[in-house]
Amino acid sequence: MGFEMLNTIIKLVNNFFARLFGVVTILFTILTIFKEFNVLKLERFGIYGILSLILISVVIAVLTIPFKINSERGKRTQAAIEMKKKINQRVGTLFSSRTDNHEVIDKTHHFYEVYRQDLLDYSQRDYHSIRVLKGFNKSKELSDGLIYSESTEYKVAFNQIEIKAIDLKTNNELVVECLDDEGKKLNTHVFKINFRHSIKPAEEFEIGYYIKFPEELGILNDSSEIMSISLSRITRGVDVLNFNLCLNFKPRSVKLYSFDINKGAALINSECTVEEYIARSRIEEMFEIKWSSKPYVINMHYKKPDRQVYIIEYLK
Repeated sequence: MGFEMLNTIIKLVNNFFARLFGVVTILFTILTIFKEFNVLKLERFGIYGILSLILISVVIAVLTIPFKINSERGKRTQAAIEMKKKINQRVGTLFSSRTDNHEVIDKTHHFYEVYRQDLLDYSQRDYHSIRVLKGFNKSKELSDGLIYSESTEYKVAFNQIEIKAIDLKTNNELVVECLDDEGKKLNTHVFKINFRHSIKPAEEFEIGYYIKFPEELGILNDSSEIMSISLSRITRGVDVLNFNLCLNFKPRSVKLYSFDINKGAALINSECTVEEYIARSRIEEMFEIKWSSKPYVINMHYKKPDRQVYIIEYLK
């Protein structure tokens, strides 16, 4: 804990001069504008006045350091520390939070809703999941599809993955195109869901897709596990995140976290329910699986999500 606190102090000190430079720059810019419009005469203040303003900026910046340290300390709860360790052991979660592949950064679409529902029957070992993406083209150009990526715990070829996409407005199946070598075993799989036709600026879309990773659950632990969804590649905003987990047992404990590469993990307070699972929507009925026992669903609802990754931890 002492080492982490030292790192926090070093980071704050390193950022101190950058913040100070920013404050001084903004201050002089405002004063210059005032001078140009004859609102203020800088000559009245002289060199001592300017130095006083810089000194005030330094004092303000120094006084904020203890508050920032306390803020960082508050984020490092024991639960958050333990979650960070679990994240470091989950390859899929770490890969999904990365934004170094510019090909998958979405600078075009705003999402009204990102919906994900995992269907996890550990006795069957395969990972099943359905997604619904609702939004519109927020750019000034035509858009011909959504580029997406999924990360797995082990390396698997894209041609071993089952994936189907549909236009929920028309019920037509959509073309899914792998953007990597289909036969190469990878942890992260980049693909494109093509619209049936290019959509204009401000035009809406509503897409659903189903994905299956063989044997993914076989390397996970059903007694204590985490599942995560990454929003790090979406840059135009998300209004609502609905993240659900269906399990072949009723969990005894559920915790919700957010995670950011720079800020770490933190417990979050969000709407969450656990109830018996019954397929109700059209896409749920289309891709329902045969459960080995009575399934239960963890429902997580989050408005205006602003962190890179959201995590559900469940205990059997």
